[in-house]
Amino acid sequence: MAYRTKTGPLDAGSKLEGHLATVQALIVQAMGGKSQPADFLYGAEPEQSEEGIDMKQVIAAFQSIGEL
Repeated sequence: MAYRTKTGPLDAGSKLEGHLATVQALIVQAMGGKSQPADFLYGAEPEQSEEGIDMKQVIAAFQSIGEL
């Protein structure tokens, strides 16, 4: 059990998923976004923001996608 605590799960799929989530978060951060690896992990609880979604921000995000 000490080895597993030190190195993480033995399941290669879980390790791969964790590494890919880290890469995805780094890509989003490099593009100017704010994310963490937990945002891309299956089953991870999303953070609940206390403020609602502003439609102006949503529209601006979709417009910026078209500019790429």
